[in-house]
Amino acid sequence: MYSTPVGMIDHRVSAVASFNTSFSFETKAEGQGPGDGLTFFITDNTVVSGAYGANFGVFYPEGHRDPNTTVVAVEFDTYLNWEYDYTPTPHVGLDIGSVKSKVSELSFNTCRGFENGLCSVWIDYDGASGKLVVCADSLPAKPKKALLNTTVNLASVFVSAESLWVGLSAGTGSRASSYVVKFWNFSSFWPAGPARRARGPEPYRSVFRTVLIVACVWASILVVSGLVMTVALRRRRVMSATKLAQQELNSHIPMTYSFHELEDATGECSEDFRLGEGGSGEVYRGVKPRTQALVAIKRLKEQSPQGEKEFLPIPDAVRPITDVGTSGRLHVESFRAAPPAPRTNSTSTSEVLSSRRT
Repeated sequence: MYSTPVGMIDHRVSAVASFNTSFSFETKAEGQGPGDGLTFFITDNTVVSGAYGANFGVFYPEGHRDPNTTVVAVEFDTYLNWEYDYTPTPHVGLDIGSVKSKVSELSFNTCRGFENGLCSVWIDYDGASGKLVVCADSLPAKPKKALLNTTVNLASVFVSAESLWVGLSAGTGSRASSYVVKFWNFSSFWPAGPARRARGPEPYRSVFRTVLIVACVWASILVVSGLVMTVALRRRRVMSATKLAQQELNSHIPMTYSFHELEDATGECSEDFRLGEGGSGEVYRGVKPRTQALVAIKRLKEQSPQGEKEFLPIPDAVRPITDVGTSGRLHVESFRAAPPAPRTNSTSTSEVLSSRRT
């Protein structure tokens, strides 16, 4: 018997594994002939009967069966036991739960009837269809013609077990005989059919799936958070740019004063306060009423085609008017377009004030 059980059945989806096994054995009979024979068996219990003779060491005698043990075997029977089986020998049979074969085929011309000499065996089982094929020959090459071809559904035989034990066993009675196993190979595999693919998740697959789901959730959260942050930053930049533009615009808009305040600041536009004349109006020196700071005041001409609109570009079109500390006088530097020049030797900043008589 193989040392560990083999996973053969998945009752959740009624799936059965396929298997291939091959072995060779030599029968050495003495005296009156060979013993009862040899079997390849599958069982759901590590403890088999050990019954001698026709029971092949794995089946229980009639009336002494163990309800906890089920055995399926392919037997190579070499001794006729009338009390168990009326099938002539030698034969190959399929035994299910009992030494009485469900299906059998005579094998007089195979391996010399399994009585003496070496015999090679190949057993192939298809879990999807339940097809069982047995080939045997005295030569080491697998023959094309099957010795036994039948079907058995292991899932319906082993109704509760999923892991099964496999092995080889032989039995003799009153005749002295030996069965020497030269080699034995066994391999099983699950069919790649829809039933097997539908099987429930195995532990490592479940863990992998859980990790994958968690990773996808976190990745989605990060992507959404990144998009939200990007939109927020862009909106903030737009608002900042708008605010700066508004501040820039506000810095260019002149402060509003009453006409009387402007008259007081310029001595009613006296010639003594006149600094010069531009294309759209005259510029006067004045004193800011509230702070007593020196300022330049521009009076727009009545015939100005654009009115106050001509005054708004002044901060960008006229260089700053500064008071020079040595003379205390205001000078209009230039009316040509130029960026603001740095303040040098400046003691105060002049404001440009505007007014129109309405």
